[in-house]
Amino acid sequence: MSEDIRRAEYLVEAARRRFVQAGLPPAETALDPYAHGCMVHLDFAGDAEAGLTFTVTHRSDRIEVLDGADYSMSESELLEYLVMRARGTPPDQAFTARLLRA
Repeated sequence: MSEDIRRAEYLVEAARRRFVQAGLPPAETALDPYAHGCMVHLDFAGDAEAGLTFTVTHRSDRIEVLDGADYSMSESELLEYLVMRARGTPPDQAFTARLLRA
């Protein structure tokens, strides 16, 4: 198992715990390893149309979030961003607000 996949699994588990803490239903996730990292596809529970993808690599602290636009953030920012998006906050507002909550 590559370090990229381990990091992706760690983030998926951290997101699961954060969703429980926030009282949100769990998200569906799928991992898609590729040559330079691992993509995580996340679908928010209860809404088949809502979801996003983020990419991780063990070679960088930053996570690239593909959600209408490309955003770069830290792990703690990602977790807050995911909670806001699961609650229905639009991507641009969630990206701006994530710094205040992380």
